[in-house]
Amino acid sequence: MNWFNSKTTSSTRADSQLYLTGTGIGSITAAVYLIQKCAWSGSNIHIIEEQAEKYAGGCCDAQYDEEKDQYSMRGSRMFEEEVYRCTKELWSLIPSIENPGQTALDDHNKNWDECPVDTKVRLIFDGVRKDDGLHLGLSKADMLNTAKLMFMPEWMLGEKKISDMFTPKMFKSNFWYMWRTTFAFHQWHSAIELKRYMHLFFHTMPHFHDMTPIQRTKYTNFHSFVLPALKLLKEKGVNIHYQSKITDAEFSKADGKQYITRLHIANSIGENKMVDVREHDFAFLTLGSMVANHSFGTNDKPAQFPPSQQASERSYSWTLWDKIASKHSDFGHPEVFTRDPEESRMLAFTCTFNNPLFRTKWEALVTRKMGETGQLTLPDSPWFIEVTAFRQPLFPDQSDDKTIIWGYGLHDDELGRFVPKRMRDCSGREILEEVLGHLGFNEEEKSTVLDTSSTIPCMLPYGISQFNPRRPGDRPSIVPKGAINFAFIGQYVEIPNHCLFTTEYSIRGAMIAIQKMIDPSLDIPKIYWGEKVPSVVVATIRRVFA
Repeated sequence: MNWFNSKTTSSTRADSQLYLTGTGIGSITAAVYLIQKCAWSGSNIHIIEEQAEKYAGGCCDAQYDEEKDQYSMRGSRMFEEEVYRCTKELWSLIPSIENPGQTALDDHNKNWDECPVDTKVRLIFDGVRKDDGLHLGLSKADMLNTAKLMFMPEWMLGEKKISDMFTPKMFKSNFWYMWRTTFAFHQWHSAIELKRYMHLFFHTMPHFHDMTPIQRTKYTNFHSFVLPALKLLKEKGVNIHYQSKITDAEFSKADGKQYITRLHIANSIGENKMVDVREHDFAFLTLGSMVANHSFGTNDKPAQFPPSQQASERSYSWTLWDKIASKHSDFGHPEVFTRDPEESRMLAFTCTFNNPLFRTKWEALVTRKMGETGQLTLPDSPWFIEVTAFRQPLFPDQSDDKTIIWGYGLHDDELGRFVPKRMRDCSGREILEEVLGHLGFNEEEKSTVLDTSSTIPCMLPYGISQFNPRRPGDRPSIVPKGAINFAFIGQYVEIPNHCLFTTEYSIRGAMIAIQKMIDPSLDIPKIYWGEKVPSVVVATIRRVFA
C-alpha cells in the first residue's frame, strides 16, 4: 500500500510534506490555508484519519442512517460576528457546494439574513412559565464577584473552581442557568476558563437574553463548511488516509532545537508503517479529542458509560498524547483532562420528528419559527437540559415532513422528573419523554410525538474535559520551545486569553502553527476585545448591574 508520496529530491518548500492527525477543524484549517494562502501543493499534505470517510469532521460531524431513517450529530456549534473572525475567514476560502462561484461564508451570511435569531423565551419553568431571561437574578455580592473575577490575573486563580468565586445563590440565578447551557459549564470547572469567556464574549452580554448576536449555519456544521472543505481538499489532491492513525511519534533534540523525526502509523487491517519526517517536513498533531470514546445509543437503548480506561481501548487522540507527553515534559499533561469522565462528560441527543405536532407546539411555545431562537433552557429538569431548534431542513437531503432538534443534559446522573431514571440509563425515547414533559406537552400529545419520532443519545465522556481546572503547562504551547518542524493543535493547546470549546480556538491555533512554522507572512485576524470599547462597556454594565 502506497500511503505516502515520500519522494525527496531537494530541501525546498516545494518538496516539504505536512502530516496532520484527523479530519477535525484544526487539520482542515491547516490544509485549506496552506493551499489557498501559501501556494502549497495538495499532494504534499497528508491527513491521517482514524474513522471511515462517512465519519469525517471531528466534533463537527453529522450522519444520516438511511436504513433506520434517522439523523444524529455529536455536537452543534453557534457563531458570532466578532469572536469568530478566524472562522469567518476560513469560510471565505472554501467554495460553496450549493452556489458555484460563491463561498461557504456567502452561504452563511445569506442564511443569517434570512433567519436571524431574536429569542423571546429563554427559559421554561414547570412546563408552563416562560422567562425571557432579561432579569439575570445576580445578587450584589455576585455582581462584585463577577467584576473581581474579570480583573483578577490568571496566575492568582490557579486551579480555582468556579464555585470558589461565587456565593451559592449565584448558581440558582437565571444568569447561571443561561450561561451554563450556552457554554456547557459546571460549578467545578476552571475559574480561568469562565474568566476568559467573560472577557471574550463581553460585548454580547447586553443581548444575553435575546441572543441576537448568535448565528447558525444553514445546515449542520458538517454540511455547511466541513464537507465543502473536504471537497476542496480532494480536488486539490490532498491525501486523506481514512481508517489510519498515528500511534506514536519520535523526536530528537540537539542544541536547544527539537525535531519530529518519525511517525508510527497503523491502519484498520493491521498494517503498520514508519514514516520519516525530514527537517524540512512538518507535522501538526491534534492532541486529545472532545468526542473520543463516544457512544451512540438508539431510540430503544441508552448510550454506554463509562468509557474503558484501558490504553488499548482508548481513542488514539489521547493515547498518542499520553505517549509523547511521557517522553517530553513540555508536551502537556493529558491525564488532567481524562482523569475523571464523571466530571467531563456530556450526554447529547438528536431528535428526528416525523409528525408536524412537535414543530407546531414548539413555535407556539417560543413564539418564534424554528431557527429564530437561541437555546432553550429547562432548569427544572434534574438533568438540566438545553434544547436547540434549527432552521429546517437541517440536513440538505431532509424531507419537508421531518423536523430535527439537538440538545444535551449536564446532570445525566440524576433521576428525571417525568422519567424516574438517570439520564445516562435512558433510551432515546425516554430522554425525549422527559423533554416533552418540561415543554408542557399533555399525555396525548406526548404519545403522538413519541410514536412518530426517533431520538439518538450520544455519550461524550470527554465532551467538556477542556474546562477542567488546570495548571500552567498542562496544555502545551502550539509550538513548544525549540520546535523546528512540529506543532500541536486542537482544543487542548494553550492560546493565551482565548476561549476553547469553540471552532475559533482550533482554527486560530492552526493559523498560529502555520505562521510560526511555515509562513511568517500569514496575517491572523486580531482578537476583538469589546471591553475596550466605551459604548460596549456602558451597555454591559447597565445589563449586568441592572
